[in-house]
Amino acid sequence: MATYIANSFTLGAPKAAHIGNITQSGQYNSGSQTVTSGDIVQVAKIPHGAYVHAFVADHSSGATQLALKWGFQRQAGATAGTLLTGNTSMIVATANQAAKYRESVLGAGTVGGFIGGGQGIGLPALISVTDADPLRYANLVAVSAGTTPTTSLVINWSLTYRMDG
Repeated sequence: MATYIANSFTLGAPKAAHIGNITQSGQYNSGSQTVTSGDIVQVAKIPHGAYVHAFVADHSSGATQLALKWGFQRQAGATAGTLLTGNTSMIVATANQAAKYRESVLGAGTVGGFIGGGQGIGLPALISVTDADPLRYANLVAVSAGTTPTTSLVINWSLTYRMDG
């Protein structure tokens, strides 16, 4: 299991610039790196106190089938790539490639397992980390659930959340 870090994760601070809705989006391209089952791609930092209420993603790869799970993990300390517990299938339990996934507070996702679809979580989901956590954010992650190693993984994503101040 490897951890890959998207530019949107590396370059972006947790965005909580104002009260109201905030959208983060980006793309990850693995290039010639081989992605295998269980590999994690960290795509964004979502701040403590955020209420997640919309998510859209799609992906493609060199493999015939490559499923992704979408969710959150908490980072251990200040070292990127060292991850602790989290729910890595909180947003989408199984996202097959070549399909667009939309999850929102207004209802079920168009395809696949949506938040609250038997998981009992529901949107809006609150990002909450402990007071002792030095980073004060959760990592939005995509986890490979495919059985065939692949190169050329391309992920497009957008997440909207609300900050109440």
